[in-house]
Amino acid sequence: MSLYTAKFKPGSWDKTVRNDVCQLCNHREYRHYLSLRDLDVYLCLRCRSTFVRTNGPESGESQQHSTSYSERYGEERASDKGKQCWDILRKQTDNLQGVNRILDIGCGRGDFLDQAMQNGLCTSGIELSVQAAASAALRGHSVVCESAMNMQFPLGTEYDAVTLWDLLEHLTAPRLALVQAHSFLSKGGYLVVLTPMMGSIFDRLGYMAHRLSLGRFDQLARMCWTQDHVFRFDRSGLAAVLKEIGFVDVRVRPIQLLSLRASCYAGSEVMPRWTRWDGLNRCLASPLVSIARCLSISNKLLVIARKGRNDRDR
Repeated sequence: MSLYTAKFKPGSWDKTVRNDVCQLCNHREYRHYLSLRDLDVYLCLRCRSTFVRTNGPESGESQQHSTSYSERYGEERASDKGKQCWDILRKQTDNLQGVNRILDIGCGRGDFLDQAMQNGLCTSGIELSVQAAASAALRGHSVVCESAMNMQFPLGTEYDAVTLWDLLEHLTAPRLALVQAHSFLSKGGYLVVLTPMMGSIFDRLGYMAHRLSLGRFDQLARMCWTQDHVFRFDRSGLAAVLKEIGFVDVRVRPIQLLSLRASCYAGSEVMPRWTRWDGLNRCLASPLVSIARCLSISNKLLVIARKGRNDRDR
């Protein structure tokens, strides 16, 4: 039985899923968390991550659907997203100490890799979208066009850093992707992950608003859980899984990084519309984003981990 075909009643446990496992921590017990239109959200009772089951095309399973999202997201991404990610990498690796070869999984058009190349690194990427992969390749990066769930590189290829910027939440089997990332790293190499945070003020407010309004006000919750955002990760649960896989020096902390243009957050191609009027949506989005920035409200988890240099490091 597939993890995403298990049927739950809201708020109940279903023992028929005892042979299924959470695709992050391999635990067998989880419960219904929330229902949103065409999807249901479940909470793993071990790692505290949430995952969605859709009634439409399943995210991560349909290459055409995932590619379409990648292309739509690229059009609405904040113009300085690549530079923000580069600054994070530089600061978290002691100013790139020991980092010469880098692999960006889900590299898009190569905005982040451009920053790495300009600073003298040897750059490689994996990207599902044919159009985005071609764009990244034209910029001079070594790019493989395939799913992050089926990453293939020549034997012996190792990287000093592997990055996943806002990708892990889109995968139906995130543990598998992390295991593969571990295998691509040289000993002592860095894993850097940016992903939405379970338990942020945004998903807490979204959950409360949805519950209190009996499902009538669901826009905020639908910004957090979608058919494209399959997982949402808990800080301690994700750290524990990384250590199980074999990463050491694991650090997971909340940060704020707004990936989209401010005008997109109250309605866009990848975000639910708060009202039927686009002009009003744009007027709502800008002050709300400004308030979030002013209050430094964390919305994502930043993961920094390293591959052990020997078995005793594990």
